[in-house]
Amino acid sequence: MDIEALRTRLDDVEAAVADLRAVVETAELQTVQSDPDEVPEGILRRARFVKAFVDAHGELSRDETHAAARAAGYPDMRGIAGWFNGANATLRQNSSTGLNELTGPGYEYWRQIRRVLEN
Repeated sequence: MDIEALRTRLDDVEAAVADLRAVVETAELQTVQSDPDEVPEGILRRARFVKAFVDAHGELSRDETHAAARAAGYPDMRGIAGWFNGANATLRQNSSTGLNELTGPGYEYWRQIRRVLEN
């Protein structure tokens, strides 16, 4: 198989993972809405991580992003890679500033999930 075919297949896998992640997050958010006292740790971790960006007006340096991930409960920085993937990625790196930024979909995700931190 040639390199381009492999890249195409990899792009397809990445898109499928992003779609699956969206389905899981939607299901988790529906669970939270139906029973806010039973919030899974994964949702709390994601909410704490996104809140760090919101509190910093949407931008964190690489080191600040890693610190926010650790504080939110990510034991390994590989766990945050998915935040930067897909057409509706929650985070992106600004090539001119080098900062990691919360995207439009990221702010929308925050609007949906922020209430879990209020309990």
